[in-house]
Amino acid sequence: MASSDEELSKRRREECERKARRGEMDPRLEFTFQLLVDATGLSRGELMDCIFEGNMLDEVNQLFLPYMRNKLLWFYQEVEDAEPLLPIETIKPSTSRGGQVVVSKVSGQRSGPPRKKLFLTDGWQVPLAGICIYMFRLNTGKQLPEEGFHKDLFCGVVDGEHVGLVASIERTMEFVFMEALAFPAPDTEDDNGNYPTVKNQLLPGLRSFCSALRG
Repeated sequence: MASSDEELSKRRREECERKARRGEMDPRLEFTFQLLVDATGLSRGELMDCIFEGNMLDEVNQLFLPYMRNKLLWFYQEVEDAEPLLPIETIKPSTSRGGQVVVSKVSGQRSGPPRKKLFLTDGWQVPLAGICIYMFRLNTGKQLPEEGFHKDLFCGVVDGEHVGLVASIERTMEFVFMEALAFPAPDTEDDNGNYPTVKNQLLPGLRSFCSALRG
């Protein structure tokens, strides 16, 4: 069964790489892979190893389908090696005459040092200690189109290792969302009558929120 799964994963990877070489890759997948490469610093080959060894492709594709997933969350950080703990043999005297018993007990150390790994998570089971890459969409009632999908897809990176989770949220709010609200595009489709509300109520509230995060 395991060999069958490995063979299927190998064929899917070969098909994916063949489409990439021909320029036939789904642009939504290509965008996702490039986002992960840029955020983690992994090479394209290393990323594909993570994608197919972790069986992530189906879950990524579900983000593009209607009424399926509405978000994806990756962590790229050090994890403990999954190999079993090393046994240590100790010799204890036997209760029988002239005998000794060899007893194996498990040491408190793992067989390998922590290594960085890219994995999908729900954000609750494992605390963030490295890089977080997120993608989400608000409207899952229709399929995410291959053309113009950027309009309906939100994504970003949180550096929990060097910047910190709270500081990353504060910077994103201040330099992305508040900048966009303070200086709307000239061709925006929003009603210009709403701008005084944004300027006089929403922006001051967001400034107070960012100030609280910094404090």
